[in-house]
Amino acid sequence: FDIFAFYGCRSGLEVGSRVLSSHGRPTRNMHLPLLGPLPLLAFFWSHVVLFHILPPLFRLGLGANLRVVPLLFVSGACLVAPRLFGAWGLLPLVLLNTAYLLLRGSISNHILTELCLCVSVFFSFATALTTSAPEGRLRSVIRLVGESFRKQLAALYFICAFHKMNTGFFSPSQSCSSQIAAITATQLLPPSLATHLLADKDTGIFAFPLSTPLVGIAAELLMAYGLLSSSIRLRRLTIVSVQIFHVMLAIPLPPSSFYPYSAICILACIPIHPEAFTAALRVHGRNVAIFGLLVLWPLLHWRGLEQTHKEYPPYSQYPLGVSWVVCIGVLNSLAAIKYPSKADVLSSSSSSS
Repeated sequence: FDIFAFYGCRSGLEVGSRVLSSHGRPTRNMHLPLLGPLPLLAFFWSHVVLFHILPPLFRLGLGANLRVVPLLFVSGACLVAPRLFGAWGLLPLVLLNTAYLLLRGSISNHILTELCLCVSVFFSFATALTTSAPEGRLRSVIRLVGESFRKQLAALYFICAFHKMNTGFFSPSQSCSSQIAAITATQLLPPSLATHLLADKDTGIFAFPLSTPLVGIAAELLMAYGLLSSSIRLRRLTIVSVQIFHVMLAIPLPPSSFYPYSAICILACIPIHPEAFTAALRVHGRNVAIFGLLVLWPLLHWRGLEQTHKEYPPYSQYPLGVSWVVCIGVLNSLAAIKYPSKADVLSSSSSSS
């Protein structure tokens, strides 16, 4: 059951039932606000947290995972009733998630990325509570969280690109990029086309995988530069590129799918443009959620369910995880393309001053 699809459908029905004209008919171009930026981030972050904690619970039972009960309760509350804690619901979720990641360790190999995001939330709350901001404390928190997430993603992509600059990464027989590209090509393409792209029988030189390391490094460097750019148009284009990049990393069948990593990075894009994402969710959330529930999730379930035992890390949630990544990636892209955000105004004013 895709809880995100349920949320989108429920929100759409709420909008349709409550936004009425004096004649009792729905008013066009009028939508109720769903959630504030901080409860909205807590709502979607709870999805990523549940990707961590539910697989061990299903495999070993609650008795062997008692330390996860507080995090399970808070993430479930943020999921089912995101308005319960108000704007402060993000803080206990991040606090318990940090303790879980530090004490037990994540089954994901991207634990440090999520820990850095958690630390930035703590510093954002501490900075907003100890300093005076003209926009108010809560607005200051979401602004600081968005700025720190954007800069952390830029640093992540730059470090990843710099780390790959070695002779082994450019060798098609050793590079993980070339191996993933080869596996993905055999999974998604017809056998004749995959054979033609992967190898030349006469020379034995890998044609397609030979170029993927260069493409990967170039993409990460460009995304790092775009996220740090003062140009609003370039930053919006970069956010769309980030969504495409991580959807492409998530879609291949296990063990080539990196949807846990993609989920964390796509989640980090939400507070970068909170008003724009809220507007995209308000207008397009129901349609995107229905597509994810009725089309994408069944397709991935039929196509990749038997491959879930090959996942690394062993989330065993490939159909649901990739559906989540695609749906949030689409909403982030629509937000960057169609809707303004106050972060754009703040960025332009700070760069001009």
